[in-house]
Amino acid sequence: MMVLTLPIAACASLTSLNLADNQLCGTGYNGEGTYNAEGIKALADALRVSSSLTSLNIGSNELGDEGIGAMATALKESSVSKLASLNVDYNQIGPKGAESLAAYLAVSSSLTKIK
Repeated sequence: MMVLTLPIAACASLTSLNLADNQLCGTGYNGEGTYNAEGIKALADALRVSSSLTSLNIGSNELGDEGIGAMATALKESSVSKLASLNVDYNQIGPKGAESLAAYLAVSSSLTKIK
């Protein structure tokens, strides 16, 4: 995942990214694998400085509260994000993850669609 995150942060023309169903945290929909949030945290760091991305699909990655929290916090803290569409479905989001998303939604001026 680290190899991918560097181009995302540096690519000024990337507007849409679909990483759905990619086991970003090491586990699949059937519970196989070992959960590790390192990949999603690296992606979150790249998104924090991405000023061109407007659509992100990270659905079906079993991110859980930790992974969703990392993404939402990075987007909330970003002063350059123009994200308009965010797909986070099928990620085992619990109350803590929902709170993190709500905090991001409260300050986002660009997001118009969330799934």
